[in-house]
Amino acid sequence: MKRPRLVSLLAAAALAAASSAGASECLVITGAFVSDGSGRPLRRGSIRVCGEEIQAVGTFRPGREDRVVSGRGLVAAPGFIDIHNHSTDGLAEDPLAESQISQRITTLVVGADGESPWPLSEYLDARRQLSPPST
Repeated sequence: MKRPRLVSLLAAAALAAASSAGASECLVITGAFVSDGSGRPLRRGSIRVCGEEIQAVGTFRPGREDRVVSGRGLVAAPGFIDIHNHSTDGLAEDPLAESQISQRITTLVVGADGESPWPLSEYLDARRQLSPPST
């Protein structure tokens, strides 16, 4: 159980350092196994965080001014995944998912507690047709 703790500590330290960084300062985690949520196998890569935003994920070299942290031997999953929520119906009323975005959640898994919509294709088609208001 030490490895998940190390990953959590690395992520917490990286976010804290990035949040306290100035607008021009960026943190780059290098050499981590990156899980991008696509279902593809883990791949070695880097993550650049500037301020409070993930700016890049992939294969790139840190800039001269970037603060570099080694993620070697660790897994990094940029963004936060909410695996238990009750947003299935809420997404129809709030297609921008502002409640989740304000908590820095980047991925939702809906259908908690067996309340998945059926047929699923109709639910997904309805979400695709909702267009957020222009800003």
